[in-house]
Amino acid sequence: MIGKHTRITHHTDIDLLIIKLMPSAEHEIAHLSLAEDLILELNRMGLRKRTFIPIGGTKFNRPNSSKEGDSAYKPASRDWKDDWPTIVIESGLSEGLDRLRIDAQWWLSNSRGDVRIVIIISIMPPQKRLYIEKWCLSPAPAHPVTRAHPNPNPPVPTNMQTITITQNQAASPNPTGQSAPTAQPTITIQQGASSYAVNGSPLILEFQDLILRPPVLPEDDVVFTAADLSDWAHSFWASLKQRDS
Repeated sequence: MIGKHTRITHHTDIDLLIIKLMPSAEHEIAHLSLAEDLILELNRMGLRKRTFIPIGGTKFNRPNSSKEGDSAYKPASRDWKDDWPTIVIESGLSEGLDRLRIDAQWWLSNSRGDVRIVIIISIMPPQKRLYIEKWCLSPAPAHPVTRAHPNPNPPVPTNMQTITITQNQAASPNPTGQSAPTAQPTITIQQGASSYAVNGSPLILEFQDLILRPPVLPEDDVVFTAADLSDWAHSFWASLKQRDS
């Protein structure tokens, strides 16, 4: 019997069922706390309650596969039960980073662009590091227009931004061997007795991609600065203290 605390991806075309066992405290706190910060930022802009609807681990189906996310939200304008979210947040321990990237690509490709942003969070306890990637659809490399290929290539899932937040040591700008889209300086932020090195900030979540309309002042893109991200990381690690055995 599969318990309720799981996330399932099912590829019916190749008869493959992937079951993500949950929840660990690290996994749940990572995606839920970042989602909470997102909602707080939207509320500060004056966005009315229930304008941005949480849909959690709702299952989404495609002809050959199905998937459940971690945290996901859709604007109230998407009022059909099976409407896709505009943002999905997925988290996992560092050894599952490749799986998280596959998840991001699944959401963007299978929603046909209805999912605008996927945030993946890789948790690295030994290094006290949180590693974030922001995935979106991006134009594919151009190719010459020919009779065989009269149309441009469709957009492809792309890692648009990479951020690392490391406690009490210099953050590596490239902890996974994958180059970030743009080089960013490392910013050190003090949070209580701990300091955090943040590389690649700010994390920007475009308002129009989230709510599907242009912002009206004081609405704007959600911007998580280095200070915001270090505060999130500090709360994350502070909530995971272990009792002496």
